[in-house]
Amino acid sequence: MERSSGVSRSRGRGHWRGRGTGVSRLRGGDGSHVLSNSDDSRGGSSYHGRGGGRGGGNRGDAHRRSGPTRSEDIKIGFRKLAEKVEANARDSILFATSPAFSKLLAGEQDVEEKPEWIDMMLKILKKSFEADPSLREYKEQLVAELLKEKQENFLKKICIERFADGLHSTHDIEKLSTSLENFLEIYYEVCLLDLFANKKLMKGLKNLTMMLKCKAYQDGIKQLEPICKKFSEVVETSDRREQEQKEVTERAERQKKSGRMLTEEKPDEDFRDISVYPQVKDLEVVSQIRKNKEAGAFESVHDYLDIQFRLLREDFISTLRNGIKDYRRNQNTNAGHFRSGDIKVYHGFHITTPNLRKDGLTYTVQINTNHRIFKRTNWESSKRLIYGSLLCLSLDDFIKSFLFATISERETEKLKKEGTIEVQFIPESQEVYDTLENKYGPFTVVESTAYFESYIHILKGMQNIEQSVFPFSRYIVSCDTNIAMPAYTKDISFEYQLDVVSGGRVQLKFDQDIESQSMICEETLGLNQSQLEAYISALTQEFAVIQGPPGTGKTFVGLKIVKTLLDNLYTGHVVDIDFLIHAETSIPVMRRPILVVCYTNHALDQFLEGILQFCDSDDVVRVGSRSKNEALEGCNLRAKRSNALRPTQLRHAYQDLYYRREEFLKENSLENLQNEIKIAESDIISHSYFGFIKEQIFYNQLDWHGQTIVQSGFSYYDSIKVWLGCDSTASLYSYEDVSPTPLEQSQSAENTEPELIDIEGEAERELHNRMLDVDEADEEEAKFQALLKQQQRSQTMAVTQPAAGKHLLDSEGFKVVMGKDAIRKLQAEIRKRICDADMMSEEEVRSLESQCYHGYDITVDLEFHQRWRLYRFWLWRYKQTFTAEVSRVQREYQKLCSLSTNLRQQEDIEVLKEAKVIGMTTTGAARFQHVLQEVGAPIVIVEEAAEVLEAHITTALSTSCQHLILIGDHKQLKPNPTVYELAKKYHLDLSLFERMVNNGLPVKTLEIQHRMRPEVSKFMRHIYDNLSDHSSVLNRKPIRGLSTPVYFFDHKQPETAEEGIMSHSNEFEANMVVELTRYLILQSYKPDDITIITMYTGQLLVLKRKMPRDVFGGVKITSVDNFQGEENKIIILSLVRSNAEDKLGFVKIENRVCVSLSRAKYGMYVFGNFDMFCRGSELWFKIIQDAKIAGEFGSTLSLTCMNHGKVAEVTAPQDFQAKSPAGGCKLTCGERLACGHFCERNCHFSDRRHEQYQCLKDCTRLLQPCGHSCPARCHSKCPPCKVKKIVELRCGHSKEVYCHEELLDIVCTEPCVHSLSCGHPCTRYCSQPCDTKCLAVVERMCSRCGEIKKVQCYTTTAVDRFGATFSKCDTKCTQMLPCGHTCIGNCYQCQEDHRPCEQKCGKNLPCGHVCDKKCSDCTKSNSCEPCMQPCLLLCSHPRKCLRKCFEECLFDKHTNNNKGDSEKDRKCKWGCKKHGKSCSGRCEMLCDHVPCYEECTRKLKCRKCKKITYECLGMCSEPCPNMCPACDRGAVVASARNYLKATVGSTTRWMFLRDCCHSLPVDYMDEYVERTFAAGNPILCPFQFCRRPVLNTARYAPQTRAKKTTPDVLIKLASSTTSLRRKEELQDAYITSRTNSLEPGTVGFSRKLLIREFERNLAEKLRQKAKLKDSDVNRESSESSSIRLQDTLQAAETEAIAGPEANVGDEANVIETWEDLVY
Repeated sequence: MERSSGVSRSRGRGHWRGRGTGVSRLRGGDGSHVLSNSDDSRGGSSYHGRGGGRGGGNRGDAHRRSGPTRSEDIKIGFRKLAEKVEANARDSILFATSPAFSKLLAGEQDVEEKPEWIDMMLKILKKSFEADPSLREYKEQLVAELLKEKQENFLKKICIERFADGLHSTHDIEKLSTSLENFLEIYYEVCLLDLFANKKLMKGLKNLTMMLKCKAYQDGIKQLEPICKKFSEVVETSDRREQEQKEVTERAERQKKSGRMLTEEKPDEDFRDISVYPQVKDLEVVSQIRKNKEAGAFESVHDYLDIQFRLLREDFISTLRNGIKDYRRNQNTNAGHFRSGDIKVYHGFHITTPNLRKDGLTYTVQINTNHRIFKRTNWESSKRLIYGSLLCLSLDDFIKSFLFATISERETEKLKKEGTIEVQFIPESQEVYDTLENKYGPFTVVESTAYFESYIHILKGMQNIEQSVFPFSRYIVSCDTNIAMPAYTKDISFEYQLDVVSGGRVQLKFDQDIESQSMICEETLGLNQSQLEAYISALTQEFAVIQGPPGTGKTFVGLKIVKTLLDNLYTGHVVDIDFLIHAETSIPVMRRPILVVCYTNHALDQFLEGILQFCDSDDVVRVGSRSKNEALEGCNLRAKRSNALRPTQLRHAYQDLYYRREEFLKENSLENLQNEIKIAESDIISHSYFGFIKEQIFYNQLDWHGQTIVQSGFSYYDSIKVWLGCDSTASLYSYEDVSPTPLEQSQSAENTEPELIDIEGEAERELHNRMLDVDEADEEEAKFQALLKQQQRSQTMAVTQPAAGKHLLDSEGFKVVMGKDAIRKLQAEIRKRICDADMMSEEEVRSLESQCYHGYDITVDLEFHQRWRLYRFWLWRYKQTFTAEVSRVQREYQKLCSLSTNLRQQEDIEVLKEAKVIGMTTTGAARFQHVLQEVGAPIVIVEEAAEVLEAHITTALSTSCQHLILIGDHKQLKPNPTVYELAKKYHLDLSLFERMVNNGLPVKTLEIQHRMRPEVSKFMRHIYDNLSDHSSVLNRKPIRGLSTPVYFFDHKQPETAEEGIMSHSNEFEANMVVELTRYLILQSYKPDDITIITMYTGQLLVLKRKMPRDVFGGVKITSVDNFQGEENKIIILSLVRSNAEDKLGFVKIENRVCVSLSRAKYGMYVFGNFDMFCRGSELWFKIIQDAKIAGEFGSTLSLTCMNHGKVAEVTAPQDFQAKSPAGGCKLTCGERLACGHFCERNCHFSDRRHEQYQCLKDCTRLLQPCGHSCPARCHSKCPPCKVKKIVELRCGHSKEVYCHEELLDIVCTEPCVHSLSCGHPCTRYCSQPCDTKCLAVVERMCSRCGEIKKVQCYTTTAVDRFGATFSKCDTKCTQMLPCGHTCIGNCYQCQEDHRPCEQKCGKNLPCGHVCDKKCSDCTKSNSCEPCMQPCLLLCSHPRKCLRKCFEECLFDKHTNNNKGDSEKDRKCKWGCKKHGKSCSGRCEMLCDHVPCYEECTRKLKCRKCKKITYECLGMCSEPCPNMCPACDRGAVVASARNYLKATVGSTTRWMFLRDCCHSLPVDYMDEYVERTFAAGNPILCPFQFCRRPVLNTARYAPQTRAKKTTPDVLIKLASSTTSLRRKEELQDAYITSRTNSLEPGTVGFSRKLLIREFERNLAEKLRQKAKLKDSDVNRESSESSSIRLQDTLQAAETEAIAGPEANVGDEANVIETWEDLVY
């Protein structure tokens, strides 16, 4: 039967590999394992064959059928099983597929307790799979049996447990190894025949592999190493094949979803023709990109730039594309709430106002603050909506509308309180936005986290690179490993002067072998051997790569390199050589600065601060003015720019820019651009605001409504507010701070949580890095921005009408003050209603206007909801008027910004060229890429080069660059692209540093670390093979209170997902970390010696909530990425991850592991689920094995008492407090204090001398001099004695006092026994003088009013002229005043005359207003004039008067230019031009037209029914009345007859009043006006239900405007102004007023005489004012002189009494003072 096998098999050991999802194995004759999937047979007769002998076929079938039958109901014993072990493969597979063996596999005979049985079963199964390939059917049956629900436990559980027990005992390793090999071969065959078996068995196989590793490497069992290696290879191969298959199945779906296709072909489109800005087509078209090369050369510079450009551009576009596609799919399927890892989606964004900023035009965006995302987001730590993020806005959910913008400003406090940010559109989207009709929104917004600003500059820089002059293309593109010397050292006998530690210098000559120069050694230069090699390499190679593992001093070496370059190349040694002059610019190359580029701001500040130790600050420039390092304050570019002397040409350019800015501010009123729109969207606009309400009938009704509400205490300007139901008159757009009152603050402070420790989260760090390189404006730019804001503020205040106050009047007329909470709610409600999109259409507004002409009143009849709809229509129409103005100002301002940017860049270039060292971050280098190309730094040093994207470095290299030094470590943190797939699949996270290492360029690695103690650094040797410790880190002191300086605390507590920020946290770890930190502080460690590091932002927030500042202030909490390049004495690391799925996340990345475990100098304590980490990471497995060997691993942390030596085991956070309450043990301290008592605290290590301890025992000292015992605590100062005693006072009374009180200081508090002169007893104490005023209450009758009042006794001693015995009677006066109001004074106040009336006058004035002055003021002057309210008059255009009622009219401009109206525009249009009776003056002058009495001949069409055409019944040149026979005439005629009793006929002509929109008979109205005007009464509408002033009807303008101002008022106004122009205006008004007051036909008054009269009256008025002022001054001078004279006389008298020596000058002084007083 063996011959039936077509393949010869050998039992030698071989190498294992996998193919497909399973593992196929075919053994070769040489004993090796050959991979194959073949199962065919070659030659020989098969067991299943039907020929080859007599009865062969039937015999085979019979035997196959009889196999299972024999053992179907028989239990298998040990002997039977042992016999089958020796059987051949054919018999073995027949036995293995029998039901009896199946029951054995299912564990029915307790096989798990019989290791020998398990070993034999494995041998049988292994031999079964070695059977002839013709028995494949049996093999498949056996595999199916092994993978059944019960039988699969044999491989998944029973075998694993048997091996675990065997590895624990290790008594028969050979037998165990054989079983392990059999198990592995069975697993191999099972996976070959079943594609899904790998998933079922892999977990058990991994656990078994982990156990083998522990025994093989930890316990040193060499026999297990070969089998352990095989298991590891199988696991890795299976994982790899499964991952490859998964990638194949997911690739098509991923390409479809991402819009990204991997290709090896070169794209047809040149990358230089691609827009660097996102385009709409980028969201639809599939991008073709190629992988970045991990190793090997690129074809050309163009090929290299093309790959880098497309990958980088895809990095910020991909997230938008994927997110928007997912969002569309979600919207189409109505899948509900949308979540995506690529983007963040917001709804209800509104663009409110444009802003003019330094970088151009930005827009304020109002976020929907009621949305749940806004309320749940922690904006301090969230990366949402941070500066520089890319946004895509759409009005239609991304169907056709796409606008791209970046966040230009995000203030966290403002975002939290107001929900606003500022955005700036990219150029293409700005053009689209300008054409939109709906510029307000609401917009749906998608946010990408990509920092768009850095991408855009890098992409532009790559497009501008010329292939022919690309620096270092020999190494970057071609990957040449032969490094040349720097270009500036070639072809000359060049040598460096190197500093020596002991003083002096040695020479480094380029024309000699460095090793032959004996003076160049580590002792002379203060460098170790690896540092010396890196140092020499950086100086002698034009492309140097230096790797610095943690703590090896790469910054130190970098500073040494910079110092050498500065000392040799920038001090006159070689810069004067002719051939170092640049061929094109004729500028010495070395006179250009060294450029230092770092990835983080911390590293840059640290590096530049080191440079300042040997370089003057005048020669160092730091680009990016937001650095917090005080040592670099003078090095900031802004400071250098302000102190630099500008060239003449640049100075002239700045002067021109200054004048253009001034002209811009003068010519462009920003009111239309910002404040108009801002007010419109934040507050209710007044109806009187020009241009807001264009319908005259609506304006008239709201105007009358405004005059009506004045009587209720509101302002005239609040007409629309009250009409809309916004009853508060508080201006919602004011600069008043509605902040909590002190009472509110004190009440809220009672529930305030303790102040927490500060942390720097990922969002804060990201925002700081983005904002740091935004260079601030210089002094002139700051002045311009300040002036711009000042103008905006002043215009805002000017257009905001004054409010009547934050109060209402209740039904009884009392003020109802609104609380600040109510005001806030009202403001929010108003903004919400303004933002509502529901508004009236134009057709609805026209229909409503027509109804108002027939008696409909919108202030009374219109429903509340419809009022808001009408207001929103007015608001929409009002904002549309600013579109053209906004666009024009935008273009002008963008030109100024562009010019300013260009000038500032030119100035920066001049400043940077004068420096020796320029420092900037990679982000700053991206922004200043154009400037760097102009500066042309010949030497570039990149620190942390392994963290920088390759494109950031290549674009920072100018064509003048001759020397590039890369310093970093590719085994620490790598570049961090936005898209994870681009990083891992396309190698975008491959830095230039790492790619050069991969290509074999010479790399100098620093090998001696100076940071970590050996217990910490040993873990780094799994990453760095040659890393060694410096002697300075040896024998460091142990960590106080802990048994080991390093410990890995293992736990199984699960993690928690932080959904709001897509992060993770672990509550158990956070509590352990907090308690351990508290314990270390109690060991007298300073808080700033401790740093807590975690992998996730969610854990940072949890830690912050648990760490109050008063306890943990100074402890730094940060993430791993934030702490790169830093160190501290003690590091506490929280790894967070612990889950059932074995997901490690960031913890698995070796680069982050390297950083996190290499920051500690003295102690390191790590918390995590290390069983899970070991299963998922080979590196963590090795680290934990080292920790276990050293006794630094476990689930209990040992605390050691430094005082008593006791050890306490901690397994949970609460154990710290329970077992070490004060940092020691649970014993009492018991040490004797200085006071003699013993310390009662728990054992403590801090404050061991008890200098801060307060003894709480009772004090044993005696008080002096009384000798009483001290009642205070021992630690307190003894207080004065409080024992009471009775003493006798000088007055004879006795009093109980304290022992320490002096007798002279005691005050008698007994009542006084004396009586006053009035007979009442004295009410004071015995020790006080008696009262001079008796305060006893007596009853007296008032002689004026007869009322009996209770008054104090001393008030009855004086008798007034009425005979009253007390003076101030407060009985209310009830007499009626002449004005008709009741007197509000009292009896005492009105004894001579009544108090002036304080009520409002309320009379109807001729100007149409109701007098709002005090009644007493009007009575005193016997006139209500002048009226100080806004004028209600309109001119003929019509335009509203801008002045007060008593002033001469000045009507608003109706043109949009700022040069004023022409004379033609100001000409009055009233009157009849047809019959020659029109007005001859201007609008502001008194109208002199004569009413036309001709009938109107026009034919009108009814605006209501739109059917009937009728002849106008009005007068010529007057507005046509609505007199449709079918719709209006009957109602109008009936009103005139019923209300006015007017005679109306068919030929009656009608007059339309513009003020109230009523129609009246002309004859009746003419007679009424003439009669009323003659009587001097105000002209009002004759209808009693109306009675509105008739002011703006053209026919009666001469009568209604005749008494605009009086001559006396005009003279008074002219005397109080200093403006000549204003005096000329008042003079013209005076002439007009005097002319109108003359009788017709008066002769002898010319304009010249009236001018003289005006000047004479004005001069007289000014003389009266001057005389009154002089009298006041003389009176004050006389009083002061009199006082001075008395003082002088008194002084002289004093000196005369004192002695005969009198000062002669005093007499002269007296005489002089007396003369001054007399004169």
